[in-house]
This record gives sequence, C-alpha cells and structure tokens, in this order.
Amino acid sequence: MKTILTYDATFEGFLSCVFFAFEYKLRGARIRKSSYASENFFDEIIFVPSEENKANRVWKGLAKYSSTEGKSAVFKAFLSELPDIEDSLFHYINQIFVKRNKASQCIKNYSDPHILKIAQTVKKVGREKHRMDAFVRFKLTKEDLYLLLLHQILMCFR
Repeated sequence: MKTILTYDATFEGFLSCVFFAFEYKLRGARIRKSSYASENFFDEIIFVPSEENKANRVWKGLAKYSSTEGKSAVFKAFLSELPDIEDSLFHYINQIFVKRNKASQCIKNYSDPHILKIAQTVKKVGREKHRMDAFVRFKLTKEDLYLLLLHQILMCFR
C-alpha cells in the first residue's frame, strides 16, 4: 500500500506536501497534483492543503543546506510541469536534508536517476526561457503601457 499526497498544483502546496511527508516520516510517499491523482483500491490518498508557514520552513531549510543553484533547481524543475516530476523533486529535497553538509555533492550525483532527471529538466526549462527571451520584447509607450514586440517572428515572415 502506497501513500499518495495530493496538493493544489501550487509551489506552496508542493512544499507543504514535502513538510507533511517529513513530519509523518513518509519517506516512500508519492506526491501528485490533485487533478492527476486517481484513486485505486490499494493506495491511500491524502490531500495536503497549502500552508504558507510550512512551505516557508521547507524553503528556508533548502536555503540553509543547499546552494542557491540547488534551491533554484527545485523551483525550475517544478515549473516544468512534467508528469511525476514531484517524485524526483521529493527525492532531491530528501537527499539535501539527509546529507546536509554534503548536499552540494549529492545534488551532483548524476548516477542517481532522480537527480539526473532534475538536472536535465532544469536544463530544458533554461533553454525554453532563453527561447522566449529571444522572441519576446516589450516596449514602454507614452501611455505607460507595455507593447509586445515580436522582432524575430516578424523577421521570419519577410
């Protein structure tokens, strides 16, 4: 029987699930967005509400034991919205909190499939951000409104 923690698809909700899993020592728990979790006969599904103070405690703990690179990797990987990324993130965060002093070494351990998946996902998100930066530009008009300029796209149609 597996425990599946569900949340409201927010970053604070995800961090609240991580806090819940640590609080109740649910190391083998899986984390899913509530819209993706499907009930079955063998799994126990628990909805964890978003709690800002608990999410902040997890985030501050990440800042304490991890580098800014490790902390931003968690956020960037979460933004990817890949299916099942929460399990890899939970494993990644778990490694940071368990190793504490050696967290910088464990988050570069690419022989671990979860850590490798996070590293690859962060790279994909970075590439996507770069592509968006290359295409989208804004210009401030006299009316204090931002006008969206699509330089590169218009250049392709000439």
